[in-house]
Amino acid sequence: MIVISAIITFILGICIYMFYRAESLQKQVSLFQREIKSTNIDNQNLIDTIAIITLKNEEIANKRLQSITEKNTELSDMVVIVTPFIKNYSLIIRETIKGNGQLTPVVKKLYDGVDKNAYKEFVNYINQQEASVRRLWSSNNMPGYISLVDTLFVLLEELTIKTDPENKKAS
Repeated sequence: MIVISAIITFILGICIYMFYRAESLQKQVSLFQREIKSTNIDNQNLIDTIAIITLKNEEIANKRLQSITEKNTELSDMVVIVTPFIKNYSLIIRETIKGNGQLTPVVKKLYDGVDKNAYKEFVNYINQQEASVRRLWSSNNMPGYISLVDTLFVLLEELTIKTDPENKKAS
């Protein structure tokens, strides 16, 4: 009789312990779920902010490209080569945020949608540039893309200044 009451007491003690342990674990799970929900909201806010910033940067890039095109029509071949690369700024940024190594496939896909040989022309154009430009292209990530776009604008603006008829007359 004492043995049976000891076993029942032992089993009852284990049940009570498991009940409180399960309740404690349930509280921790609820806390983790709240933290995950909060983190997801923060992540969504950051993604929305990045989307807004990239759209604004795309507008600025398109305006810069348009002003370069208006200033000098002799650069039209080069502008045509880099236009898809610049016009799809926000799309490329969104894809490269996903991880390193995403720039080349996204750009290839964009250029293939324009023309069969457009991507090859773009890569040849990049390979004809100085080493720093080629290095930015080969970085194959978002910071490299942003820097490459700015560098391409600087190159196009320098060419615009060199080929501008008003500058030739002043020289």
